Amino acid sequence: MRSAWDNPWFCIPLLAVLNIGLAILLFVPYGDEILFFNAWRVEPWNTIFRFISSLGEPIVHITLAIVLLFSRYRFALLVALVGLFSIPVVYLLKDHIGIDRPLTYFRSIGREADLTIVPDVDLNVGQTSFPSGHTMAGFTLCTTMALISGARRPRWGLFWVGFGTLIGISRIFLLQHFLVDVLGGAVLGIFISWLGYCFFQLPFIKNARWMDGGIGVKNIN
Repeated sequence: MRSAWDNPWFCIPLLAVLNIGLAILLFVPYGDEILFFNAWRVEPWNTIFRFISSLGEPIVHITLAIVLLFSRYRFALLVALVGLFSIPVVYLLKDHIGIDRPLTYFRSIGREADLTIVPDVDLNVGQTSFPSGHTMAGFTLCTTMALISGARRPRWGLFWVGFGTLIGISRIFLLQHFLVDVLGGAVLGIFISWLGYCFFQLPFIKNARWMDGGIGVKNIN
């Protein structure tokens, strides 16, 4: 897993996405990223982005962890660990930071009528916008999966960056988060994945040979 951090198929597009997002954040007025997608909130984009957003739900972490049980217990436990750890972190931050959700913000400045709403989406309101939990989950998962695939399948790193990025875009498209919330969620997701990776490098875990087996797979050691 260590070589994945040096995988250009993951690190270069990841840095590009984060820097593009930061540039937009610095030069585009707050909230304009929400209004930009007004013209795009039609079919089939509405359905596509509703589906993409659902990939940031816990069920995706759970499903992948179960699938990875048939590869290596180590990988399954890592995916499960970072997924579980991210849940209390995101709720704690949301409660303490207190940034308006997009709908709440546009209502407060008298511009709710400027928004094009996506049908069949329950818009969150209040001051729980930062960070984006779906984006955080998406980048936690994509970074972890890039670490798992590592040197064996380096080009999958590009896929996983795209996976997390599209989830983040979907949260803006669906009027659930601002760009700053998405970037914050992405950075936190990457950091949590890194913490999980470091934890699994501790000797008592790294040297646990049983973890290199899987369901129906003989221990490679």
